This record gives sequence, structure tokens and C-alpha cells, in this order.
Amino acid sequence: MSTKQGTGSLAVDGRRTIAGAVISNAATFLVALLIARLSGEALLGAFAILFALRAILALVCGLGMRIAMTKFVAASRARGDYASLRGAVRLGVGVPVGAAVLAGIGLALLAPVLAEQVFGAASMTGPMRVVAVSLPFAVLMDVTLAATQGFRSMRAFARIGLILEPLCRLGFAAVSLVAGWGLMGLAGGLLAASVIGGTSGAVVLSRRIRDLPDARPVYPWRNLARFAGVSWVASMATQGILWVDVVLLGAMVAAAEVGVYQVATRAVMACMIVITPLTASMAPRIAHHWETRELEQVSDDYGFVVRWTWRLTIVPLTVVFGAPAAVLACFGPGFSDGVIVILILGAGALVEALAAPSAVLLNQTGHNRLNMRINLSALVGNILLNLALIPVYGIAGAAVAWLVTLLFSGLVRIAVVRHLVTHEWPLRRPHLVSAGAALLALVLIRLMTATTALDALVTLALAAGIVVLVYPAVVLRSGLVKDERKAARSLLVRARRELSVRVPVLRRWVNRWRVRRLRPGAEPIPVDQLISPHRSDILARKAVFDLAAEHRDILDSEEFFELASQSLYGTWFRKIVVPGLGLAGVSEQEQVTLFRQAVSRVAHLFTSFEANGFDTQHPITVARIPAGTKIAGRSLAEDRWVPVDGCHRLALLVRSGLSHIPVDHYVIDPDGDCRHNTARMSEALERTESEVVAFLARGLCRPGNAVTTWDELLDALELPANRAHLEDWPEAQRYSRAVSVSP
Repeated sequence: MSTKQGTGSLAVDGRRTIAGAVISNAATFLVALLIARLSGEALLGAFAILFALRAILALVCGLGMRIAMTKFVAASRARGDYASLRGAVRLGVGVPVGAAVLAGIGLALLAPVLAEQVFGAASMTGPMRVVAVSLPFAVLMDVTLAATQGFRSMRAFARIGLILEPLCRLGFAAVSLVAGWGLMGLAGGLLAASVIGGTSGAVVLSRRIRDLPDARPVYPWRNLARFAGVSWVASMATQGILWVDVVLLGAMVAAAEVGVYQVATRAVMACMIVITPLTASMAPRIAHHWETRELEQVSDDYGFVVRWTWRLTIVPLTVVFGAPAAVLACFGPGFSDGVIVILILGAGALVEALAAPSAVLLNQTGHNRLNMRINLSALVGNILLNLALIPVYGIAGAAVAWLVTLLFSGLVRIAVVRHLVTHEWPLRRPHLVSAGAALLALVLIRLMTATTALDALVTLALAAGIVVLVYPAVVLRSGLVKDERKAARSLLVRARRELSVRVPVLRRWVNRWRVRRLRPGAEPIPVDQLISPHRSDILARKAVFDLAAEHRDILDSEEFFELASQSLYGTWFRKIVVPGLGLAGVSEQEQVTLFRQAVSRVAHLFTSFEANGFDTQHPITVARIPAGTKIAGRSLAEDRWVPVDGCHRLALLVRSGLSHIPVDHYVIDPDGDCRHNTARMSEALERTESEVVAFLARGLCRPGNAVTTWDELLDALELPANRAHLEDWPEAQRYSRAVSVSP
């Protein structure tokens, strides 16, 4: 059940980073909310200026190494060039941190001038110097976690960068506000959180490097500097667009207005939480597939991320567009002027949801110089628009500048990606379905707000409820592509299996509800014909019950778990269950946990069956497949029964020697999902022709017929009409080829 570290699927890493992003953005949002509620918009504006200043300086000191680290580590691993990997990591971490130390010293020296003459607040001098001390640690966290992403694993990035550091920042901010330490306390909280995040990232990266094959470092400083330099300018421009408006507002309007703008920005940024984690998950995979020239996989990964950044961003934005006043009212009475700002910024977020993945794709496919030009043009335009619009329209002008900048740069990036890489537009039917679902929910929210006068929190709760009821129903019904529908079904199966182990009471309730809507059994079903030819995994389940009978004294223990893992049951779980449920990309620890749960369930079922016999309250579910129906490319000339659910209980009946399944032991699901896994089990176990034939004969021939070859099986069929069907099976073709080439 082991999987190589760092080869998790894009969907798994995406889910992991989205969960982390939810926590990170919630923490940042709560910091702003606490400051606004406890201290007002003036302190919030001052803190926003310090935070934006540090973010810009961290980007400057990063020297483009954040993007470069992910690409160089991923590409070096794809080539097996561990010497260059080690050298790139040393350069990519040491140089930016050294630059951050120098920048921090410079900021500390210039703090009085900046505080008094630029921002007009001498009280910011001390906090600004504390922020200067935090700068090297913030840069250290950024570059080390970016390097860990090159291992195609987002675990460290999610746990440290998206969970640990933001939660520490929230905790320290709360303590500071309660203690009344003001802006200095908030700056100290930034410092403490950065120290924790930076040192944690360094420890994780050092462990990853230590596990690599030994190699004397080779320093690809020329290639690294060339790529990082271009990426640095591009990143500067991208992040500058996000933060330059706050800095310019701080110099041109009152701090209270900056606080209102910051609240609106935080509300919209909270809606964009999935963009960074999904694009970060995509980056190392794009670099790897581009390096190995798997161009189709590059397009698939890009399309997957664009679909989900759009789908998941539009959901919270629907609430924001539907009830903007209620969103701002949560921060207090002084933020109502931000309604127009939040609507304008929300429109920009929609554009960014579609365009952000294209920037990452350009960087990771070697077109970072072109991406740099686009970003630089966007930054220059944004600064000019801010300088022109802020004096006239204030914070609304800054919002318009942001929207126009994102719109034009986003459209250009999408067009460039289509021309150079994917050769197709990213917009598809799923995007239109998601937009339609969101529009329907938005209309309902607007109707609710227009006809009621409820408290802000109640309004938001009802608006969120409308979105939850409307949006998923439409998208799941009409907006999923084929692979996503399959994954959704697998996720439901996995959830049901999780519940079957963790929540027995709920499992019984669900089973009873399921039984009520199914048809009762009509006649006894022969056991051999139920498991053969399609479901050889029933014998694997029987094997673990045989193991339980031999080791009754150690059931549900670590020793029994190890025995089960080495048995036929463990092979079935690894070869059938794991890929069948889409779990091939999850970590070894998660797979072991799931297998342990399955073995625990086995022990419980075995004990219950030994004590009470078959539990007719939980019958086996079967399906009747008509003659000629293909399952995994295999059909028969007769109607067949196939097990759908309750296969462990069926294995217990097989083990007990029952020849037919009684009527009260099974129910019929007319729409049951029928599967064939005999071929995969045979391949996993390296079954010989005679072993495969013996299993198939169990359900296709009369009892007692001893057949060992495929030809003998065809001659001994109980229903001769099945012969024409079996001759089309892949097994027949394989064994025929084996016979034809044998001497």
C-alpha cells in the first residue's frame, strides 16, 4: 500500500491546499474583523499598511526564487539530477534570506522617515522596525515551502504556510488586542508567527533533501538566476497589483478610508481562497509534465484547475454580490461606504478566477519572460490608474483600477496560453453551468434582501443557505465532466465505507432506508454463479475471514492487521479498492488508515456472524444484468446476478458452505453498479491459465467439471450460447496467442 512520497494526485493536493487556504483566509479575515470590532478602522488601516509594506518587501527580497524553487526542484527530480537540485536549493534559500536581512536593516533605519513623511503617523515607527525584523523569517518560509512543492507534495505548504503560520498570527493578534498593546503588539505577532513559520519550513525542507540520493551539489546559478530574475519581475508586478493600491491609498487618503478599503478587500480575497492553493498544486505538475513532454497532461491539469478555481470562487462571490451591505456590516457600523468597492472588487475576482492559472502555466512552461512583460504592463497601468482615479473617486477609484488591470491582463494571458500551449480556450460548458447556477442563486438572494429587513448575520446565513441549496444541485446535475462524475461516485462510495466503520448507528439507518426502496429477493441464487465470472474479489474477502478463524485470539490487533495486509485480502485492497476509489494518489499513511478500518470491520463482522449468524436486517444487494450486457468489455448470453453491496457478508456465506443465497438474504437494486475485477485480481496474483479457468468454470460450467485450459472451458460450458461471447473476451485472445507462439 505504499506510494512514493510526493506523487499524490492533483485532486488530492488540491483538496489539501484548499482546506489549508480556508483556514488561512479565515485567520486573516478574523484578524481584520477583530481589529475593526475592538479598535476601529484607524488601527486596521495602519496595520494594513504595515502588512502590505512587508508583503511587497518580501516579494522584492524573494528575487523570484519562490517560483524558481518549485520549477527547478520538480524538473531536477524528473531528470534524476540530484546534484543540481541540491545546489539550486542552497542558492534559492540562501540568497533571498540574505537579501531580506539587508532589506530589514534598511527598513529599520528608514522607519522614522516613512512613518512621519509618507504615512503621516509617527507612531508607526516602532511597529515598522518590528516588521523589519520579521522580514527574513517571512522570506525563509516562502522559499523553503516553495522548494517542498517541487517534490509534488503540498503537505508542508498547506500545514505550515496555510495553517500553522496564519493561526499563530491570529492567536498573537487576539492576545495583543485583548491586552491593549495596539499596533506594536500586532507587529510583534507578525514577528512571532514568521519565526515559527520560517523555522518550520527550513526543518521540513532539510528533511526532504536529506532523504534524496547522495550527490555533490552543482550550482546552476546561471540558469537559476536567469529564470528567477524574470520570475521576480513578473511576481513583483503581480503582487504589486494586489498591494500597491493600499500603499498609495495610505499616502493619499485618511487611514480610516484605508481601513474601509481593507475590509472590502479582505471580504473579496476570502472569496478567492481556492485560487492560490489550486494553482500552487498545479505548478510542480506542469513543470514535471512539460519537462517529460507530456503535453496532453499539461492541458488536462490546466483545464482541471481553471474549472475548479471558477466553480469554487463564484460560490462565495454570489453571497457577496447578493448581500454586500450585510457582509460589511459584520465588521461594524463604520464600513457601509465600502459597498460599491466590494462589488467592483468582486467583479475583478471573477476575472482572476479564470486567468490566474494561465500565469502559473506560462511560468512553469518556460514562457516566464512573456508573463513578466504582461505583468509589468499591468502594474504600470494599475499605478497610473490609481494615481488618476484615487484623487477623484477615493477608494472606489482604487477598486476600478484593480478591476480594469485584472480584466485586460487576464484576457491577454488566456489568449497567450491558448496560442502557445493548449491551443484551446479554457471556457467550457461546466463554466457556463456554474455561472447559471450562481445567477439563479443571486436572483433569489436579491429577492430575499429586497423583501426583508433582517439582521446582517441572519441575512448572510440565509444567503449562504440559498447558495448551498441551489448551486451544488445544478452543478452536480449538469456541470461535471465525465471524469468528475466518476470521481464523485467514488467519493460517495468512500464516504459510505468510512461511515460503515466509524458510525455504526448511522450505517444501520442508511442501510434500512436503502433496503426500503429496493425490491425483495424472488428466488434462491446459486452462490457460484453470483461470484463467477465477474467477482473474484469475493474469494479475497473469504480469505481474510479464513484468517480470522485461524487467529480468533488476536482479532482487531496490530498483529492481525499485519497478517491481513500480507494476505490475498491485502492484495485485493491495494489492486482493486485503492485505484477503484481514486486513492492511488493519497499518502501511504492514509491508505494504511483505510485498510486498518476495513480490517476492523472484518473482525466485527466475523465475530457477529459466529455469534448470531447472518443478519437479515442488512441483506446483500445484487443486480440482474440482461444477456449481452458488457461489464469491462465482457458479456454473456444469459441474464446474470452480480453482487453490488454487502460483498463481505456474501464472503461469509461462501465460507459457510452455502450453495444458494436464500431469498431473505438479499435484495435487488435495479440500477446497481456492476463491476468486473476478476482480470485485475488474476493479473495482480499472476494467476496461471489453469487457475483463471478454474475460477471461471465455477460459475459457467456444471459442478464437478475439471477443466484446466481455455478450450476445455469453452467445451464444458453449461450454456453453449456463452461460447460465442467468451471467445471475444480478452482472456481468450491472450491464451490463444500464448498457444499459437508456444513450441
